[in-house]
Amino acid sequence: MSFFLTTVSSNHLFWDSLNTPPGTKILIKAGTLPVSHGLLLLRPSHLIYVLGGKVANLVEKWELNKVIYILIRDINIYYNVNSI
Repeated sequence: MSFFLTTVSSNHLFWDSLNTPPGTKILIKAGTLPVSHGLLLLRPSHLIYVLGGKVANLVEKWELNKVIYILIRDINIYYNVNSI
């Protein structure tokens, strides 16, 4: 069985970063998981393994957003350093 979930975590999860492509599949422990307002609330103890994968239709936009983020960050660093 496969289905789409939106998740939220209050803890840092090792797979949750800018380097995680959209559509990455994870294996979670069976059992009751907390849900709030339709969002699955994950903690590191719920995760068993990152299976990988990505959704091709979303990867191009994701990669562009990563580049834009890096450029904006670098511009901000440049202007903050040079404005002193």
